[in-house]
Formats: sequence, structure tokens, C-alpha cells
Amino acid sequence: MSHSMIEAALRTLLMEEGRVCLPGIGTLVVEAQPALVSLMEGRASPPSKYVSFNANLITDDGRLRQECGDPAAVTSYLQEIQTALGEEKPFM
Repeated sequence: MSHSMIEAALRTLLMEEGRVCLPGIGTLVVEAQPALVSLMEGRASPPSKYVSFNANLITDDGRLRQECGDPAAVTSYLQEIQTALGEEKPFM
């Protein structure tokens, strides 16, 4: 299974469930940002969403492996992320 298929599963879970656990690493969570109005600047911004990371939520909920259908590929992917982070390198 390629990285792009796992990343597609990550996107799907984020969009459908609002969160996805990366076992042993943390959880990505979709957060809502309300509309903002600045009377001083005369500007308004619409409501939006952003993805935050919670390093305290590391317990595997099984959703990523279930969505991908290839547990071994997900484990390998997560190990690559942990290695890159351990070396203080970006993971893409």
C-alpha cells in the first residue's frame, strides 16, 4: 500500500469523523474556528476549520488500520513518521 492511499484514509477520517489517531504518536483533530469580526479594521472572516495535534491521545482506536485495510502498511507508515520525528526531520 502506498503512502498516498494511507494519506487518503487520513483525509477521509478527518473529514468524516473530525479526528484520526496515529497510534503511538498522537491524534489529529479538526477544530472549528468561529467567524471573526474586527470593527477596528472593518474586516470579517468566515467560520473555518483547522487541524490541531494532540500528543496526549496516543491510544490506537483502530480506525486508521480499518480504513486502510492493510495493518502492516499502516504500521510501517507510522514507524517512518516516528523515525523522521526522532531525527527532527519533517515527514511528508
